[in-house]
Amino acid sequence: GSYTDSFSISAGGGSSTDGTAPSAPTNLSATAMAHDRIDLAWTQSTDNVGVDHYTVFRDGVAVGSTTGTSYSDGSLTPATTYSYVVRAYDLAGNVSGPSNTASATTADGSVLTFPAAADATIRAGAPTSNYGTSTSLSIDSSPNENSMIKLAVTGVGTRTVASAKLRLYNVGASGAGGIFTPTATADWTETGVTWGNAPATVGSAVATLGAVASSTWYEVDLSSLIRGDGVYSLRVTTASTDGVKYRSKQDVGGFAPQLVVTLAP
Repeated sequence: GSYTDSFSISAGGGSSTDGTAPSAPTNLSATAMAHDRIDLAWTQSTDNVGVDHYTVFRDGVAVGSTTGTSYSDGSLTPATTYSYVVRAYDLAGNVSGPSNTASATTADGSVLTFPAAADATIRAGAPTSNYGTSTSLSIDSSPNENSMIKLAVTGVGTRTVASAKLRLYNVGASGAGGIFTPTATADWTETGVTWGNAPATVGSAVATLGAVASSTWYEVDLSSLIRGDGVYSLRVTTASTDGVKYRSKQDVGGFAPQLVVTLAP
């Protein structure tokens, strides 16, 4: 014999009897965080069953979704104004009305600021040990300690770099702040680099710091090295036995390394 049956499939697994849309998100705010990023936040929607996700619309075009009540929109164009709305969706696919519209303008991009992409102390006395999670970077010749710093630069494009300054916060006074030399490769990781596997320096030093005081910011001029977008790796050494210690990117007190790139008009 034969048997015939029928069924239906609903996207998202929601109930086909749920016809109630979520409420519209409220209090949407947009804040320009950099030349290429705007952060959004809003108050959550309500629904008779439950909100599944939110979709973010930039200038009328969907650019991303999230289950939370915040979103970071990156890879934007400098000196540009963007407008956003957010809609809520439930499991049945019902969609809310739009939130309020929020707008923000990205920075003009003449000054780009980047955190260190990775940094770590490496020690000759512990050649297989990794210290990438430490909140400080040590440079000394006795015991022999170097520091690795990786910097990732984006957003320069065809523009000209006028200057590039690495800002470091020192917490250990010393007569020598370190010698900064590029490495042969940037192919190392913060939680994997050790004295035994760290890339060697290549070429001449691009910067040298003299005497440094404790609890003070210092700028290292890397303008000769950083000329455009890319990933740059430095090994910081010293001939001094009077070691220096900088805050690392793991510092949460506002003293982590920063690269400030200024572009020509």
